[in-house]
Amino acid sequence: MLAEAVGVIWHSQPNAVLDAGCGTGNLLARLAAPYIPKLVGMDSSTEMLARAEKKCPAVQFVQAELNTQLPFEESAFDAIACVNALYAVDDPNKTLAEFARISAHDATLVIVTPKQNYDNGLILKAHCGSTKPDEYWRNLHSDLAREELLMREALQDEVTFQKMRSVVDVNRRISTNMRFHFFTGPELRNALQLAGFSVIDLRETYARQSHLLIARRT
Repeated sequence: MLAEAVGVIWHSQPNAVLDAGCGTGNLLARLAAPYIPKLVGMDSSTEMLARAEKKCPAVQFVQAELNTQLPFEESAFDAIACVNALYAVDDPNKTLAEFARISAHDATLVIVTPKQNYDNGLILKAHCGSTKPDEYWRNLHSDLAREELLMREALQDEVTFQKMRSVVDVNRRISTNMRFHFFTGPELRNALQLAGFSVIDLRETYARQSHLLIARRT
């Protein structure tokens, strides 16, 4: 998934790239290259940004919320990536409008977001390369004991398990207080077009449980 996003952005030969909702900087670490003059990572989490800064010392980091007006000038970037963050914003349409505002003409936008009715269990299956049938992995979160069993089987590493478990717990708590936004393909395409982007490609990625959308600022 990250490799696909990196390939798209590199191909566009950008001068200024924003990773909106950069988390711990995994995408930025892969994007870092001498022929991209400016890389900016933005996230609301102090802890996530601290980890990203250690991983990517040459990147400029900004702490900001995707739910507010973004702290960048109009047409500031010629490539923007938003990986696994759009689904959690308050109003995706407002966030996409902000992406349009800070995108230069013909800028590239790459979005990865879970699709409607996605299944985390199938993502785990793909991660570990399991040959067990899909039904074994489906409905990962049906109960806590099953969730722990399958996550341990897939990750095979206690440190990674604890990190992933922490993320799952946070998402579970967040979901009791807010509504996540999971798009169908046509819904996502329409949202981008309304925001002022031309959709170049829309396909499934990450065990076919997420959308990978590539768009151009019109």
